[in-house]
Amino acid sequence: MKKINFESGYWDFYLIVKVNKRDYYVRVKNPASEITNNLYNKEREDIIKLENDFILYPYITINNDLSLTYRKKEKSEGLLLYIKEKIAFFIYNTFKKHFDEKQIYLVYEKFSQTAQDNSYYFFKHVYENYHNKNVFYIIDKKHPDYKNVKRMKDRVIPYMSIKHLIYLIASKLFVASESKGHAYIIKKQNGKMRDIVNRKKFVFLQHGVLGFKKVDSIYRKNGNNAADLFVTSSNTEKEIVKRNFNYNEEDIIITGLARWDVLKDKSKFQGQKEIIFMPTWRNWLDDVSEEMFLDSDYYKYYSSLLNSNKFKKILQDNNILLHFFMHPKFKAYINNFETNNERIRIYEFGEIKINELLMRSSLLITDYSSIAWDFYYMKKPVIFFQFDYEAYTSLQGSYLNMETDLFGDRILNKETLIDTIQEYVDLDFKEKQQFSAIRDEYFKYVDHHNSERIFQEIINNKENLNVE
Repeated sequence: MKKINFESGYWDFYLIVKVNKRDYYVRVKNPASEITNNLYNKEREDIIKLENDFILYPYITINNDLSLTYRKKEKSEGLLLYIKEKIAFFIYNTFKKHFDEKQIYLVYEKFSQTAQDNSYYFFKHVYENYHNKNVFYIIDKKHPDYKNVKRMKDRVIPYMSIKHLIYLIASKLFVASESKGHAYIIKKQNGKMRDIVNRKKFVFLQHGVLGFKKVDSIYRKNGNNAADLFVTSSNTEKEIVKRNFNYNEEDIIITGLARWDVLKDKSKFQGQKEIIFMPTWRNWLDDVSEEMFLDSDYYKYYSSLLNSNKFKKILQDNNILLHFFMHPKFKAYINNFETNNERIRIYEFGEIKINELLMRSSLLITDYSSIAWDFYYMKKPVIFFQFDYEAYTSLQGSYLNMETDLFGDRILNKETLIDTIQEYVDLDFKEKQQFSAIRDEYFKYVDHHNSERIFQEIINNKENLNVE
């Protein structure tokens, strides 16, 4: 394996089978139970350590195929984690009755690092209104967002602490805006702890409303990240989940997103107008080299816009500040985005609270990001800049028809985008009537009671979720 020139990502095994002088590729799958058990229980024996802290190891996919992962080792991985897990299993097994009686819920967000999305607002609501429930929040204490939960520290667990690992084993329910893997080490597919995580009951709060990005391969009903209760915001979204994710009617609840409870339009109280620019990631650029990223249309289009003289003049002439927010999956490349425009601020993931930016801003520019729904919830205008629409449709795909179902202006090139921004400046950033008219199709509720509805649905479904 050390002789192969790997790139970061997942590698599959195929047999080449000759039939009548033709080659057919056949996926290697259905491993013997002994192999599967070893990969989960003796995973350290199969890890190949390579240069620059990269590791290579085999794993079994959800479809029972044999694959390899080549990736950079996480800081928390290694011998210390192995020892911590041994201690955690010993303590849990010794005091199993005590931990099981606690009926523990674990709440977390992306990589167990942040406290600013649906999970945080749900946790805050439960902490303040149902403190008798043993609901705990997992977060890396070194992350800036720790300050958001510090006052609730009696129910906050430091990420990758022994307590975290014990509570992972003991917990009855995960409630989160991200997949199950974010409660542990997201890229670690093997091991006894990962197997436990995969089997947990799960309430999926969602990261955003479904529609712009196909993710059923991740959250489908029969996968490792399947939800036992799936949060949606409308009948339209519920039908997307039923039709594409194969969930039953009783698995899906219409409540709205927890983070919407605190949304307020603060743009009218700002002395200076603000625009937030939030492009999402592209699955075909995951973990590519920096050289490949810089050669991508994604980088070229956004970098060009940030350095446009015409755009600069609009911002200057109208006293507007633009916030460019890079998606967390692309944070490794953020230093490549530069501008000499003093009215543009460039942020990386976790540097500033997204909710606050959304509330302050008068206009959102995005491409396919679900953050657009938050802005629409506040009845403010959205521009969808979709310069790579054909590639996105081919390689990612959406559930809604981007050409007919969007609730904002759809733009395909930089020049028209800048002209449309000027149009909204002239309109004093007022939402257009054709977009406000369809709001009821996408939101069943527009209020501040989403977290409470989610909590009551958990109680109503406690038998299915196996909690008291």
